[in-house]
This record gives sequence, structure tokens and C-alpha cells, in this order.
Amino acid sequence: MAQDPIRLGSAAVTGFTFESGSAVSTDQYGIQTCAVRSLFPAGESVYNSLPSEGVSFASVFGNSYLPSSFLLDFFEGAPGVEYQDAKVARVTFKFKRIDPLFANRRIVTVDSVINYQNNALSQVIVFTNGLFQNNVFGFPDPTASVTYSTSTAPGIGTGGLSSLYALPGSSNATGFPAVPDIPIPYSFKVVRGSVISYWDGTTFQTFTANADTTFIFNLNFIANPRGWQLVKLKYDPVANRNFFAVEEQWRNFYSFLGAQFVSHTP
Repeated sequence: MAQDPIRLGSAAVTGFTFESGSAVSTDQYGIQTCAVRSLFPAGESVYNSLPSEGVSFASVFGNSYLPSSFLLDFFEGAPGVEYQDAKVARVTFKFKRIDPLFANRRIVTVDSVINYQNNALSQVIVFTNGLFQNNVFGFPDPTASVTYSTSTAPGIGTGGLSSLYALPGSSNATGFPAVPDIPIPYSFKVVRGSVISYWDGTTFQTFTANADTTFIFNLNFIANPRGWQLVKLKYDPVANRNFFAVEEQWRNFYSFLGAQFVSHTP
């Protein structure tokens, strides 16, 4: 049965009455919010009548206009109250739920962090009287941010290494970028008379430069053998901890594997 229109200042209507102007939106975590505007006939007692966080829409308004999965949330603050004429108060509630379209869905964004490393050649080359420069260069380590919603608060390290690391191809690394081995060409010059020892892939070679000589190597880097490392876990409780908005940050670390000799000129 339809409810009669509210009469301002009248005691004929009790409780909260749904008002037009309400709207629904979904955030990056997959949390769906319905900001419900309502009217309450006795403004002087509105604060004593506010429902508790976590209750359903139906328990507040007495109907199923919104699905029962929408629960009242106070995380961003208590309901806003605006006093109108004739003792009427307008109250804006925020009801939230996990958007069914985002259930079990992880949103992945990708970035990188510069990892400054010493020149790896210094670990495999020995020389005298040369012009070798032990440079420091920035190496881009990939990062991935994940947002999602869940009905269970995630734990930090509760699953051991399987929750702290994620190998490529595992469920926790779904949507993460590939982390292939990366060879970086590197060249340097030694002056005439320099003596240099280097690994050619099979044995160490000792070379005496009879002229200014340019060497070319590949510096080989590999991703962390354990996979992606969880470096941050954050979650916000929603609707009195009935579900949670979660943000994870993962990072993969490249490390030096070895230098591969390519050539020298002359």
C-alpha cells in the first residue's frame, strides 16, 4: 500500500520517508553507495531516532525499494541533517554494498619505481690503468596497485609466503605486467696499455690493450625469483565491518645476474 504524502509538521507520519534526489555510484574498490535523502517529521528528536550503522535499508524505511544488501555506513561520518520548515528534518543516509558487477573483481593499475644500482660490471671486470667508470644508474622496478572489496578483512602474512609473494601466473598476480629478464647493453673504453680481465661466458680472459679499446657487454637482470612482493596492505571497514574496501601495493625487484661479453674494438 502506498504511503500518504508527508504533511509538513504533522505527527500523522512517523519515521523516515524516502525522498526523490537519491543517487547510486560505485567507486574504484567496487563499493556501491546510495546516498538516500529522507524526511523526518519531528526535527527536535531526529538525532534520537537515527538508526545504527550496519542496518539494512529495509529496517530504516520499512520497504524493499533498495536491495537488503545495502547497509548503512558511517565511515565517512554520521548522516547529515538539514532542518526544514515546520519542524521537518531532511536526513541524508549513505547505504553501501559490494556492487554485484564488481564481486570478486580486482582492479589493477601499473607503475614503476626507480631502483638505483651500482654498475654491475665492477663485479666481473678487473683492470689496471683504464678509464673505466663505475657509474650508478636508475633501473625501473615494476609496481602494481590493486583495489577490490571483500566481506572478510584480509590478513597481513596470515598465509605465509603465499600471501606475501605472488609468482607470475598465480591468482594474486592476475593482471600484473610481465617481468622478463632484461639485458642492458653497456660499453666502456680503456686506454692503450691497460690490462683487463673479464669473463667471456666460459673462462676469464686477460687482455692487454695495444690501442684505445671499446668493450661491449650486456648486463643481465632478472626479476625476484619469489615473484611479486606485497609491500602495502590497507583496508577501510564499511557498514560496521560487514565488508571492506581493500588496497594492495605489489613490487617486483630486479637484481643483477651477470655480465655477458659481446665484443671489443679493436
